[in-house]
Amino acid sequence: RMCGSHVIVSRTLTAYEELAFASMMMEDKPGNLRRQAILTSLCKLCLPKWGKKRPNCQLKESNIDALWTMLWLVHSHFEKILDEWDVIISTFDQLGSVSISSVKLSQSYTEKAA
Repeated sequence: RMCGSHVIVSRTLTAYEELAFASMMMEDKPGNLRRQAILTSLCKLCLPKWGKKRPNCQLKESNIDALWTMLWLVHSHFEKILDEWDVIISTFDQLGSVSISSVKLSQSYTEKAA
C-alpha cells in the first residue's frame, strides 16, 4: 500500500494532511464527504490490512507515519470530526490486534510505535 521511498511517503502524507485541513475548514457540518473520504483513506493507510484481523500482519514504517499523521489531525481538529469517529475508532481497534514487533520496522520506528 504506500511502498516507496521515505520521501514519497512523507510527501504523500503531507498532502493528506493539507487536504484534510482544507476539508475541515470548508464545511463544519455532518456529512462532509470530502472529509470522510480523506480520513477514511488515511485510516486505511495506518493498517497493514484494512478490515482483516490477522495475527501475522506486521506494521511497516509507512503505517506508523500514517498513524502519526492521523493522530495529529485528530488532535488538531477533534472538534470538527463528526461522522468520522467510527472509522477512527475502528482503526484503533484493528491496530490493537497488530503486533508492534515487526521485522519490517527499524528500531527507531519500533520505539516510535510503542
